[in-house]
Amino acid sequence: LNCPSFVKYFVNRYTTKKWTSGLTGDGKDVYKYLARDLGLETGSKPRPYAVFSDGSYSPGHTGVVLNVDSAKGTMLIGEAGCYSKGTTKQAYDIIGVRELPINEYHLYTYLDPIINLGGQ
Repeated sequence: LNCPSFVKYFVNRYTTKKWTSGLTGDGKDVYKYLARDLGLETGSKPRPYAVFSDGSYSPGHTGVVLNVDSAKGTMLIGEAGCYSKGTTKQAYDIIGVRELPINEYHLYTYLDPIINLGGQ
């Protein structure tokens, strides 16, 4: 629930709409529920202030695209989550920003029509 909760917080804090539909589901489904509930456009190309979802595994992952650098072929994402790493199965909680290749994720809902970085 870390990554969907992060996206829900971002939408409710930094857009002109409130997402009140309860839990947002697995990370792989967040983009489509967000688009359905708020009437937003989806697509397959990253752009700033888009919510991404990764459906390559279950439960998937979701977060927010903060910037796209086409010249470098990278995007900057904000995310939260938890995962196990290595053979120790030790869990790690993450929240932060990282740079990834543009082609890392393929499912997006675009927040740019409703973004409000003033948080009002």
